[in-house]
Amino acid sequence: MNAIDNWFKNSKDYYEGVALYAALPSKKIRILKKLNSGKNNHNMATLVSELRKANNPTPIPRKPTLKTTQPTPAAPIVETVVQTQALRRQLANTSAEVDMAWIRFGDLPPTLRVKYSKAKDVFYQMMELKFALNDLPDNAEVDALAIQIQIEELEEQRDLLWEALKYWQRHKTELPSSDKDYTTMSELQLDKEKRNIKSSITKLQQRADANYLLLDACTDSRQQQLIEDKIRRGEQRIHMHKQNLLKIDNLL
Repeated sequence: MNAIDNWFKNSKDYYEGVALYAALPSKKIRILKKLNSGKNNHNMATLVSELRKANNPTPIPRKPTLKTTQPTPAAPIVETVVQTQALRRQLANTSAEVDMAWIRFGDLPPTLRVKYSKAKDVFYQMMELKFALNDLPDNAEVDALAIQIQIEELEEQRDLLWEALKYWQRHKTELPSSDKDYTTMSELQLDKEKRNIKSSITKLQQRADANYLLLDACTDSRQQQLIEDKIRRGEQRIHMHKQNLLKIDNLL
């Protein structure tokens, strides 16, 4: 259960945790389907609970028996390394399958198939970096920080790609792309623009949350359509703001 231990000790990435749960022999299909529906507070709590139970199973009482202890032969180092690499490849493949299970590649238009493949590549890169992070000794703080920064940058890319895919799945239309150019701005201007964009994203997300609550309570079909249009326009603006943030981060 070292992989689960590492998950609890490090980032507790939701989708990596779902992949770990999916690889458990004791997994429950009903719970796995629920976890695959996406991240929210309830699903995260369920995931933590299930992985904690899997990592600390309730011991079954046994009658005491007397037996002669035989020395366990040490496994060859090369064999152990190969087994670890194979386990990691299996975990990465399982994680990728769970991670992308919510959408079918064949249903996507050509432009989004490229983003789907990119999202999968980014996910594999993140997994490799997380394995590298777990392998570092405790005193390698500088190396650990560098890897964590790389993982965070990849997570931002992944989130943007997922947003585009999920938006198409809900609305059957593609999110707009930002064509804004920041290359002529100074570092001070970029920093100010970044803070303004973050503030705009926060306000738009709060507005979107309020609209989702209105949509849940609304029973009039015409009003529902109007609210859904507001949500869709808000999601488009949020996505473009996030694209611009990524551009600015690459320049700073």
